[in-house]
Amino acid sequence: MQTQLPRSQDLFEDDTDKVNYVLSFLKGTALDCFESAILDPIKPAWLSDFDLFLEELEANFRTYDPVGEAEAELEGLCMHESHQATKYFIKFQQLAARVQWGNAALNHQAYNGLAKCIKDDMVHHDKPNTLTGLRKLVQAIDARYWERKGELSHETRASGSSDTSPNTSPTLTSPTTSPEKVLPIPSRRTTIPALPRARVPLLNRRSPPLPTFLRNSGKTES
Repeated sequence: MQTQLPRSQDLFEDDTDKVNYVLSFLKGTALDCFESAILDPIKPAWLSDFDLFLEELEANFRTYDPVGEAEAELEGLCMHESHQATKYFIKFQQLAARVQWGNAALNHQAYNGLAKCIKDDMVHHDKPNTLTGLRKLVQAIDARYWERKGELSHETRASGSSDTSPNTSPTLTSPTTSPEKVLPIPSRRTTIPALPRARVPLLNRRSPPLPTFLRNSGKTES
C-alpha cells in the first residue's frame, strides 16, 4: 500500500485524505472494523495520521504466521479433474515462494496434489526428479487430455446426429383407398366358414301307373 500511494502524492493534501482514500476500498469485516470508529463523535488519532492507520490495519488483519499458513495451504492444494495443470502450478509456485522447502519436498508435494487422471497417465513415463521436469511433463499430459476430451465431444455430437436421421421405408397404399379402409389379407391358415346348403324340396312321390293289360284285366273280373 505504501509503495502505491507515493505515485499519487499530489492527489492528497494531508494524511486524512490518504486514510479516507484507503477506507473507500475496504469491504466486509475490514470495513465493519473501522466503520464504528469513524462514526464515533470522538475521532481516533489514526484518522488523521496515515502511519498510525497502517499500524491499526496490520494489528487487526495481519498474518501472524505467514509461513505456517502458506505450508498448510500448500499441503491442501489439489488439482481436480476439471482443472488445468497450468493454473494448478501457478498457484503452487505462489505458495512455494512463501515456504522454506527444498526442491525434493516441493516436487513430492506437487505430485501428491495432481489429479488422478494425470497420475494414471504418468505410469507410461519416467517420473521426474525435479519440480521443473514434473511441471513440463504434467502440462504435456494435461494438454493431450483436454485435446482428447474435445475429440470425444465432437464424436458424440456426430453420432447423435446420425442416429436421429430418418431411415424408414415408406408404406405403399392405394391412391384411392385411405390407410384406415385397407382390409387385412387373411393368412393361409385362416379357415373360411362353409356356406349353409339350401334344402331342395322333395317331389311328391306317387305310385307308378299300372300296365294296360293289368288295368283291363281288373275291369273284366269286376
